[in-house]
Amino acid sequence: MKKIAIQVLVLLTIICCSMISCSSDIDTTVGEDMVTTNTRVYYIDTLTVKSSTFQYDSLSVSETSRLLLGAYTDPVLGLTKSNLYAHFGYTTADIDNDANFDSIAMILNYDNYFYNDTTAIQELNVYRVTQTIRPDDNSVYYNTTDFEKNPASLGSLSFYPKPTKEDSLEIRMSNDFGQTLFDEIQDNEFSSFDEMLNEYKGFVVEPSETNTAILGFLKTSYFRIYYTIPDGSDDIEYTYDISFDTSNSFHNITSDKTGTYLEDIENQESYITSSDTGNNTFIQGGTGIVTRLDIPYLETIGRIPGEGTITGANLSLTLKRNSYNDNLSTRDSLGVFIIDQKSEILMDLVQYDTSTAYGEISNEDNGEFTTVNYNIPIKLFLDLKLTDTNRENLFLAIYGQGLNDSVDRYIINSEDEDEEIKLKLELTYAVYDEE
Repeated sequence: MKKIAIQVLVLLTIICCSMISCSSDIDTTVGEDMVTTNTRVYYIDTLTVKSSTFQYDSLSVSETSRLLLGAYTDPVLGLTKSNLYAHFGYTTADIDNDANFDSIAMILNYDNYFYNDTTAIQELNVYRVTQTIRPDDNSVYYNTTDFEKNPASLGSLSFYPKPTKEDSLEIRMSNDFGQTLFDEIQDNEFSSFDEMLNEYKGFVVEPSETNTAILGFLKTSYFRIYYTIPDGSDDIEYTYDISFDTSNSFHNITSDKTGTYLEDIENQESYITSSDTGNNTFIQGGTGIVTRLDIPYLETIGRIPGEGTITGANLSLTLKRNSYNDNLSTRDSLGVFIIDQKSEILMDLVQYDTSTAYGEISNEDNGEFTTVNYNIPIKLFLDLKLTDTNRENLFLAIYGQGLNDSVDRYIINSEDEDEEIKLKLELTYAVYDEE
């Protein structure tokens, strides 16, 4: 996912200097006059908004502090699975020659994140990677990056996850593997760390596809060797830790959308309209599923007599009822990009003070149920569409916070839903010097 740098201050200057009225052959309905002076203010909530869903080809996961591991099947989006790739970090070995190997384990430190059901048994397997874990030519790992593995498991674990009650998860690994590694370290068989990495190219932890949760772990996780040193009639227990290489440890996320609304998405330049997805659009972190919004007939406000300008604009999104719960949780805000027709990111959505614009949550109590709304200030985006010669190729992309390091998902009502829950653009438009 490539991000194009745009100077926001230059953008604002262009908008302010070139604001003009536009016209179109398409009519729009305008609300009642709200001011009776020379300046007239209109409230407009009938402009067309078209929504759809697309999926980014890849997301950078190199800079995340969280490692995602697990799988769950969503009734709407299908199977989501995250493998964890780990690499030995630098180590200076110093194990007493009299020491005796006991066991080896991978210690995964929880970071408290989880998604979906943690009350069922989860299964994990550890494998050796047969290709050296290294990033591509851009020095970046993506959510789609993977490496070949040896099919023989080094260790497995069945467990009930407790991500908010326990500090870590311990996966016991093969004693044969551990004994060999221990002997090589103890005998100083590696003259350099690169030699060690040449022998141990990396590891991957894979969940069972029948798992019900995806868990978050810290890159401060590590491998631990347990050993003893004889001391008279007693053996003294010791541990030797090899940390993860944080630069070369990441998660790989795959999804199987067979049988879902989104199974025909081919690449990030293709999208599926909400009319083809049950009058909903979708967002999912980790997999890169994003909601795309288009405002195709904005220029029709230029048909209002007089010289005018947009004074306020709010985009209201509402989550589908019963699509969220304690396991399928949502966050207090949504992120917004301005994108082009190829879904390339042009910039973060900002406001005129250059602060980043977010979709801020607001819950409305309708008596029988609570409606979860997100409100996004998009005045600058609308001004840009009114002034830019490429206006028809400017869109909004709505994504969840934690796009690269979560699997949070959202189901959003489209513009074709009932009035109280539909996707809606609300703006105020001021007209002056009216003839």
